[in-house]
Amino acid sequence: PIFMEQPRRGIADSAIVDWLTVTFPTNNLNKLSDTPINSDGEAILFMSSVLEKIMGFGITRKMEKGMWMHKERYTCGSESAMYANVLVGHSADIITLDINGTGCNAGTEGWEQAMYGFINAVGGHITRCDVAKDFFEEEYTPDKAYEDWNKGLFTCRGVRPKGQQIGTDWLNDDESGKTFGVGVRGGAKYARIYDKAKQLGDVENFWVRFEVEYRRRDGWIIPNEILIAPGHYWGGAYPICEDYQTEVKRITAKKKLIETTIETVVANASNQVGKVINFLVELGWDDGSIIQKLTPKHKLFPRALIPERFFAADCEDVPIHRKDLPLLAEVPL
Repeated sequence: PIFMEQPRRGIADSAIVDWLTVTFPTNNLNKLSDTPINSDGEAILFMSSVLEKIMGFGITRKMEKGMWMHKERYTCGSESAMYANVLVGHSADIITLDINGTGCNAGTEGWEQAMYGFINAVGGHITRCDVAKDFFEEEYTPDKAYEDWNKGLFTCRGVRPKGQQIGTDWLNDDESGKTFGVGVRGGAKYARIYDKAKQLGDVENFWVRFEVEYRRRDGWIIPNEILIAPGHYWGGAYPICEDYQTEVKRITAKKKLIETTIETVVANASNQVGKVINFLVELGWDDGSIIQKLTPKHKLFPRALIPERFFAADCEDVPIHRKDLPLLAEVPL
């Protein structure tokens, strides 16, 4: 096996983990459980309790079909906010845990350290990990990434990776958001520099995300340490990254995500009901009457602003290990 070729540079906390996929032998869960785990069903119950302790969310439902050569697929979260997949039933008797961006963002603060301990304990290896850095003050843009790529600032060991301008905004200035891709999608290392705010529908504010996706490919191994020092692996991804090594906090990105989503939802709502409000004002209705008439009888939130999309603690779906099922031993993490 060969470890990732780029050097580790910069500040450990200069990036955040935004996607994580891990695989480990099913039988290795017995290293953590006081109760023998003899089936995939027992493994799923145990994994649910593990994830709730580490991430703040557990497994909530079984899906109809498996995935990635696993016969069974279980998900964490709700239909409105899906956090992760847990896959069992592989011919190699392995479990795959796949935590998406929503799950990484909504997880309990500091989950990375606990997950690092768990992976080491069960002899797991990371097959995918995305590390991301956000820019809120126009420090970096997809256009700048394109310029830097042309200058060779994404070149590693004398090889310039492929560059790609993604999206109609490059040629049409339609405010749909630009993405500049570096490398080959699905390869061992691939970068995306994109307009995060515009992706969320906000054309007024600035938010660019520089994301590096690492995959276990072509003999390269992703060290487990990427979880506790993501900035080292972001900073060492390309020469240009050395110039942007400043500490970041996940809470900052989460706050920006909430603020941007709110502004987008409010703008959309204004477009949808603005004409109605103007008409009612023209009829002489006062503010109180308009608010009373337009206030719904239900207390539902817009799908984009459901709290569980940002905080796992707000997910009302009960994990399966707490649904009147036999509880397995607590996990000593």
